[in-house]
Amino acid sequence: MTFEVSAGTSTTDPVRPRNMTSMILTPDSIESTIIAAVRWVKHGVEVFGAVLVTIGVSVAILHLVRTLAAHKTSEFTGARLIFARHIALALEFELGADILGTAVSPIWD
Repeated sequence: MTFEVSAGTSTTDPVRPRNMTSMILTPDSIESTIIAAVRWVKHGVEVFGAVLVTIGVSVAILHLVRTLAAHKTSEFTGARLIFARHIALALEFELGADILGTAVSPIWD
């Protein structure tokens, strides 16, 4: 039994493409695919951590400006706590990104 694949070509197996050798999954190809995916996730988590730091700095500066505009110069604790919350959360994401990076490519030197 033959099936038409495209104009002028035919094959005996309708499921398998002609160039099946490039589609065979080997342990090395699966591992490299997983490593590439984890590296993309790692970069995404790092970017998210950097965005958190940027948001924290922006919100803390805004709070600080409001405090100074209201002439409450002794109340800087609020701005410091806002910034500290964002920094702590961002550092947790950065640590998670480092753990992901170490899991896929540990350096033993």
